[in-house]
Amino acid sequence: MPLADFGAEINKEIAAFGPELLKLGSADVYQTAPLPIGSQAFPDNSPVMISEGKFVLGLFKEKDKPNAFMVVNRDYKNKAAAELTLNFGKGKLWVFSRTKNKWEKLQAVQAGTKIIVPLNPGDGQLYKIAGQPVR
Repeated sequence: MPLADFGAEINKEIAAFGPELLKLGSADVYQTAPLPIGSQAFPDNSPVMISEGKFVLGLFKEKDKPNAFMVVNRDYKNKAAAELTLNFGKGKLWVFSRTKNKWEKLQAVQAGTKIIVPLNPGDGQLYKIAGQPVR
């Protein structure tokens, strides 16, 4: 049953993301144009900017400071690559691996660092900026 296998895989990924998202406080949610009704565009001072495409960005915070984000492909039919510009300042970029259920260090970042995030239709990826290893 391919549909059941697909559903089981999605449930596994949600189960991995859930506990990590619960550790973070929601700060803001922005969307790229064309803006769906009731959504908010990226402000000029957003710590993460997306160049173009159909994406949703959730910003999260710890101790009232934005330090994590999740980018989601709003297109449920097509793959997309989000080009992000990070403006958090200096730190280390970590990505949450859904398959390994843990944070993995990607690279050092500074204001203006650009990354490309390939996403399947409707897919999302969680990142965190930290000076110390993420647990």
